[in-house]
Amino acid sequence: MGNARKLADLLAGGAFNSVGIDDNGDATTITIDANEDITAANGIYLSGDLTSLTVDKGGIDRSGNTTRIISGRSGGNYADFSVNIAGVGGVNRQLYMDYQGNTTLDNGNLVIGTSGKGISFAATGDASGANQSELLDDYEEGTWTATLPRGGTVSSQTTYFVKVGAMVYAGANIVISGQANEGNLFRIGGLPYAVKTGSHYHASSAITYSASTDLNHVYPPTPYSGGGSELYFHRNDGSATALAGSQVQSIGQIIFALVYITDS
Repeated sequence: MGNARKLADLLAGGAFNSVGIDDNGDATTITIDANEDITAANGIYLSGDLTSLTVDKGGIDRSGNTTRIISGRSGGNYADFSVNIAGVGGVNRQLYMDYQGNTTLDNGNLVIGTSGKGISFAATGDASGANQSELLDDYEEGTWTATLPRGGTVSSQTTYFVKVGAMVYAGANIVISGQANEGNLFRIGGLPYAVKTGSHYHASSAITYSASTDLNHVYPPTPYSGGGSELYFHRNDGSATALAGSQVQSIGQIIFALVYITDS
């Protein structure tokens, strides 16, 4: 207490020059009140090879190139940590971390600000094979617009897609008419992401409803092997024949879903 009072008396005296404490002016820089609480008018700057700011059992220190924020309590175990920011309704907790490292965002989102970055699961490394990646770098969901690239009209559609990493689910309930009566491949376009070239063998799909045509002889859709954002249909008759426009003239309403790989 005596040393605190002496420091308070020194600061109250105006300009001073002394080893370790120097404000180079007449303004009050450091104030110590009756409770011995210290206020620094312009912040606190710590310098040196090994510096620290300790508050009760926690603090901030730096060693080499590492700055640490330390949260502790009496006994030194089982402390937690939070970041609180002033906002609507007062100072609100925004981030919380318990003593086991479990982290909670109380408000807002975790935003990945750089394309190609994400959440890494590299600590597991469980799968076999080559060209592995354990970085979850994308998620998106929404609707997509089905088209008929060879001509025709999509008069009604309800669609939905979900993208997780490189995997895309795309579903649709569409009503089509006026499809081109030709020998060229019948295709439905507008998939939400381009199909990865050469990955069509890894797709999975289903036709769950057809209003006016018996499609028992038709396989579920396959993403177009040349890449792009289209799908097509194979015949289910033991041949390798894909459906042409002339073979789908009676198709009206159709409900289908497709899971495929993209590199977009």
